Amino acid sequence: MWIVEEQEGENIHIQSFPTGFPYLNVIQGEPFIIKDAKELLTTDCYLSGVAYHPFELQMHRIQRALTIQLHPQSLFAFFRISASELSEIRIPIHQLSTSLHNHLVDLINSTASSEKVLDQVSQIFSGFIVESSPDLRVAQSIKKIIQSKGASSVPDLAREVNVSIRRLQQLFKLQVGLSPKRYSKVIRLQYHTHRLLVDTPLQYIVPDGYYDQSHFIHDIKSQTGMLPTDFTKYILAPERKSAYYSSNLYSAY
Repeated sequence: MWIVEEQEGENIHIQSFPTGFPYLNVIQGEPFIIKDAKELLTTDCYLSGVAYHPFELQMHRIQRALTIQLHPQSLFAFFRISASELSEIRIPIHQLSTSLHNHLVDLINSTASSEKVLDQVSQIFSGFIVESSPDLRVAQSIKKIIQSKGASSVPDLAREVNVSIRRLQQLFKLQVGLSPKRYSKVIRLQYHTHRLLVDTPLQYIVPDGYYDQSHFIHDIKSQTGMLPTDFTKYILAPERKSAYYSSNLYSAY
């Protein structure tokens, strides 16, 4: 979990990029707009499933923004919903739990310190979880994909957890929301775009798992909607840098 505090700025548009995790966002102040190629949603607190494409947040003003990152298999444990139902989708929290929505909105709009808000949110979620038995084969595959920075192949994953490729694909889609191949691409791109953000020139990045650099650039464009140089300039712009540096987009590696 993390909180970003913003004292200045109005009519802010922020791109949200795929991270490999579902997450929940609560923003203090007026309701904001979520926009992508398929939907236009107005809310003040939403849950996002695992995504492969970017979407945009359009906000009048930010005072505090709370983000709660969830394990890819946790959606059923918290909301009794399969990850496949929420893939590439954002949904207002009040549609899943009015009480959780009210708790989170009250906290983010309170005068409590950010540290106290995070402590209270942790307590709320500790009591909110329901009984769940995530598939350990999927959990092990997720761990392997993250450890390898997205370089693990689907056949290797299937052999390691002793299931067929087809069965692993079915389980992964159900419990994560993306296929293992597409999920690996998100994690792999997370790692390599982080290298771009810490001043590794594009010409020195020869990513594992890519036939050549043009395929890497194609994947960046697919997942961010931008070419590598445009993506780097966007993230590192002074008005956005602090928010992204506080998120797992920057700090995961």
